[in-house]
Amino acid sequence: YKKADMITEERFKKQLDTKELENRLDLGSMSEKDFNKWIYTQLVESKVIMQMIDMILDKFRSEQERLTSKFTEQHELQWCIMIDNSGSMSLHRTFIFGTLVVIMEVLRKLEAKFAVARFGGRTNQKILKNLNDHFTYGDGEFVLEALTFDEGTYPSTGLARIPQKLFPTQT
Repeated sequence: YKKADMITEERFKKQLDTKELENRLDLGSMSEKDFNKWIYTQLVESKVIMQMIDMILDKFRSEQERLTSKFTEQHELQWCIMIDNSGSMSLHRTFIFGTLVVIMEVLRKLEAKFAVARFGGRTNQKILKNLNDHFTYGDGEFVLEALTFDEGTYPSTGLARIPQKLFPTQT
C-alpha cells in the first residue's frame, strides 16, 4: 500500500464495478460525481489522516506480532464497525467521518475482514459493508453517504441485531 499512487479517475471507475460483490447496492450511480470531490477521497488523502493511519498501522502490527507469537494456532480477527445513526450524532458528523476513514483504511491496509453497519431505529439496522466484500474508495464514500443521522435512539436493539445479521446461526 505504501507504493500505491493517488487514485486516478480510470482506476476509480474500475472500483465501481460491483458485479462480483454479493448483497451489495450498485455503486455505479455514484460515478456521476467527480471522485476528487468525494468526502472519503479528500479525507483519506489528507496529510494528517495519512500520518494517523501509518502510525496506527505500525503500532497495531507490532502489537499483533507480539500477541500472535504466544498462540500456537492461527487466529483470524473479524471486525464490525457499528455506527449510531441517530439524530443526536449529527453534531459529531465531522469527527465521526474522520474516525471512520482512519479505521476503515487501517483495516483495509491490514487486509482484515471487516463489516460496517449503521443503527438507529428499532428495525432499521443496515449493513453497509459485508465481512467478505472488497473495500474501495467508492465503498468508503457509500458508507459516509449512508449516514443520515436522522433516526431514533435505540442502541441496545441495534447493537443486538447487527451481529445477528452478520453472523446468522445455522440450524
